[in-house]
Amino acid sequence: MTKQDLFRKIPKVDQLMGRVDLRALSDMYGEQLVLDTVRDVLDAVRGAIAEINEKTVKDQSGEIVPDDEQICQRIAQEIISFAQPQLKRVINATGTVLHTNLGRAPLSEKAARYVADIAAGNANIEYNLHHGARGKRAAGCEELMIRLTGAEDALIVNNNAAAIMLILNTFCRGHEVIVSRGELVEIGGQFRMPDVMEAGGALLREVGTTNKTHLTDYEKAITPDTAAVMKVHTSNYKILGFTEEASIGELSELSHQHNLILIEDLGSGALVDLIQYGVGDEPTVGQSVHDGADLVCFSADKLLGGPQAGIVLGRHDLIHQMKAHPMMRALRIDKLVAAALEQTLLLYLNEKKAVSEIPVLAMLTASDEELIEKAGRLAAIISERMTGSDPVNVAVESCIDQVGGGSMPTVELCGAAVRIHRREQAGEKFRLKLLDLPVPIVGRLSEGDLWLSVRTVKEADFELIADELIPLLCRKDD
Repeated sequence: MTKQDLFRKIPKVDQLMGRVDLRALSDMYGEQLVLDTVRDVLDAVRGAIAEINEKTVKDQSGEIVPDDEQICQRIAQEIISFAQPQLKRVINATGTVLHTNLGRAPLSEKAARYVADIAAGNANIEYNLHHGARGKRAAGCEELMIRLTGAEDALIVNNNAAAIMLILNTFCRGHEVIVSRGELVEIGGQFRMPDVMEAGGALLREVGTTNKTHLTDYEKAITPDTAAVMKVHTSNYKILGFTEEASIGELSELSHQHNLILIEDLGSGALVDLIQYGVGDEPTVGQSVHDGADLVCFSADKLLGGPQAGIVLGRHDLIHQMKAHPMMRALRIDKLVAAALEQTLLLYLNEKKAVSEIPVLAMLTASDEELIEKAGRLAAIISERMTGSDPVNVAVESCIDQVGGGSMPTVELCGAAVRIHRREQAGEKFRLKLLDLPVPIVGRLSEGDLWLSVRTVKEADFELIADELIPLLCRKDD
């Protein structure tokens, strides 16, 4: 038998498409997807034949080309796999509260229910129910931000990078913006502040050094072409030691003396003073507004604990100009983001309620005792499902958690985890099996053991975790 004989054994597309099992797949997933998959699979078979040598053809001719049944099984597997949603709910057992790869801030139960209700029908996103006429998008969110921070006005866009671009494009296009060299951050995904500023149309003017930038450095850099001074809160790293920076109050006085706009990119955007709960030293949004920044922008899906959005606070005249900018049409939020953000902000009217009901704040402020008890409950549920012969040891251990999401990089949170030790060490194969579960579990692997940090795990998921883990833990082939 030759290669040509093998190629002739490959079934025709029409022949496969006429099979009962593939017709059933066409009824379920659409004919075009099935047709495309048939062609892809047959192309793969042809490619496999093309790569083999003649000796292999003679020795293994019966094993090289799968029969029609095997080909159809492969087609079905690929179609079913492709038709599954790629975005899934996962269990975050890493101890990283704001895990960027896992979607940062989870919404409160109240916000999530409200979003589902709004998503299922229509909503007055731009309709004023009091006047029966067209209204302003996200007006409720803006009014809440004004009340919670003391700002003159507010504006909501789809993320903080968009907020920066809109600010710069509105007020600084073609003009200089003075920024400290120590604040030219990379904001994640290899997006860097200088690049964002350039995209916004501003001309970057760097001043100072990496570790020290004096007020006089800003003053000396001011020219007739200067439009603004920008201060970037380095929320995703810290420079320690021999350092100095100008405060917002000092920069506000200098900027206003020269008729310049002072912009502060606050990044993480804490509405609650977390210092009182023993968590870091993050500045609050309200403090920045009070200290004299003309415009303050930050993310809504970090320390605020809401959906992805960018919030701009500041002077009414400046916000008014930004709202009239043509870019607003491209940067505005939709009804689902507006619903999630408004419900989150409503919780902040009562700080005690916010800290207990907004997941990010509840996770950050959880006490050592609460976490140890929580880990004990998860460990007990897993242990109860084990039999005496299972090769697994379950224990509660202390661990170090982190804030994540580019927030408070030097803060280490004392956490508690369930440590699971197996006779066969947990390696890459086991980690991938955890990710292949119906509800994937993302934990830590250390010293061959699986660590489940309970700070970032909902107690409502404990039974699910046990149900999914036990079959994996008791297998001896991973």
